[in-house]
Amino acid sequence: MVSFRKWMDQYKEERSPIGDLARDIAADDTFPKSSKADTLFEYMEECGACEGCFRAFYEAWGMYERERVGEKLFRRKWGAFASLREVDKHH
Repeated sequence: MVSFRKWMDQYKEERSPIGDLARDIAADDTFPKSSKADTLFEYMEECGACEGCFRAFYEAWGMYERERVGEKLFRRKWGAFASLREVDKHH
């Protein structure tokens, strides 16, 4: 899975608080490449981010996490499915 920073790139053209946050992140060369919410939250606090920025972050983080969980489930299920297909090939 890509980092939160990279994931946010898809929203840079959006006219919304998440789009604003995505543009801010893209313009900030020092924004962490981490995918740990605590690290990103602390960085934003240190930078003096406003309440609206934190709201956009929480909304975006929720979307990011749901996507990550979905990808993990897909990989797990696909792996199980691929294993079953291999078993079928040998019978």
